[in-house]
Amino acid sequence: MEEQMVKNHLIVLVHGMNGYASDWKNFKSILESNTPSSVLCLVSKVNEGFQTYDGIDVCGSRLVEEVMDWRALYTLTNDVRISFIGHSMGGLIIRYCIGELYQLGVFDDLTPAIYMTLATPHLGTRKQKSSIFNSVVTWVTETFINRTGKQFLLEDEDLESPLLEVISQPNEKYMIPLGMFEVRILYSNVKNDLMVPYHTAAIVDRCPHRGYNYNLSESFPHVINDSLAKDLEIDYNNCFSSDMKGECMRQILKGLHTLEWQRHDVVFSKTIVAHEQIIFKQSLLAGRSVVEHACMKIASYL
Repeated sequence: MEEQMVKNHLIVLVHGMNGYASDWKNFKSILESNTPSSVLCLVSKVNEGFQTYDGIDVCGSRLVEEVMDWRALYTLTNDVRISFIGHSMGGLIIRYCIGELYQLGVFDDLTPAIYMTLATPHLGTRKQKSSIFNSVVTWVTETFINRTGKQFLLEDEDLESPLLEVISQPNEKYMIPLGMFEVRILYSNVKNDLMVPYHTAAIVDRCPHRGYNYNLSESFPHVINDSLAKDLEIDYNNCFSSDMKGECMRQILKGLHTLEWQRHDVVFSKTIVAHEQIIFKQSLLAGRSVVEHACMKIASYL
C-alpha cells in the first residue's frame, strides 16, 4: 500500500483489434525503464480477442469501468494525472472512453496529460477498391468484424451519424475532453501497414512522403526526423471526393483539426507487418527504436 500512495500519474495502455494485454509487454518494459516510480503503467484487459468485434462504443464502455475500478483500487496523490496510449483500434476505444469519463466528472480530480496513438484509424479504414487486395480487405472487414467493422467503414447506423463522426464533433462530449490533454501525439506508418494507411493514422487527407529518401533519425532509425504532414495544405471541401463516404470523412477530418496534434512518421521497409512492429509487439520484430522514441516523448511530459 505504501508504494501505491506515491503514485501520481496513471498511464493506461489499450491494445488494438483482436489484441491482448500481452501485446504491450515490450512497450511497457521500455516505458517503465524510462519513467519514475511515481508513474503507474496499467494495461487494459477487458477487451481482449474477439471482444474487440463488439464495437468501439461497447469496448469503450468496458474501458470506462476498468478505469473506474483502478481509480478505486489504487491510493493516489491529490494531483494525479492520467495518460492514455492506444495501438490501432485502442486509440478509438480511448476516445470513446474519455468522453464517458468526462460525463462522469472523472477529470475533475484526474488531470488529462498525454493522449498518444500508434497506427490508429482516426478517419476509419475505408480503402479504394482499386485492387483485388483492397477489395478483399474491405469484404473481410464488412463480413467478419461485426459492429466494429461497420464502424471502421463508416457504415454503422446506430446513431444519426457514423460513430467516428460523432466522436469527432467539435465542442461536444468526446472532443472536449480530448482537447483537455496537455498533448496529443500521433505515430503513423508511412508504408507497409496493411491495416491502417498513413492518412488515417496521421489525420490528414494523403501521405506527403514520396520516394524512398527519408530523413531518418540517427538515434531512432525507423523514425523520420520531421513529419511532412505539418506542411500539407488540405482542401477540406474536396478531399476524399471519390469516396461515397467522403463527406463523412471530411467532417471527421475538420473536427479533429480543431485540435493541435504532434506527429511522428515511421518507416519499416521490407515488411508487411508494420502495423505490429510500430509497438514492438514481438521481440523478433523491428520496432524497438520507435517504442524508445515514444517512451522518450512520454517521459518528457511527466
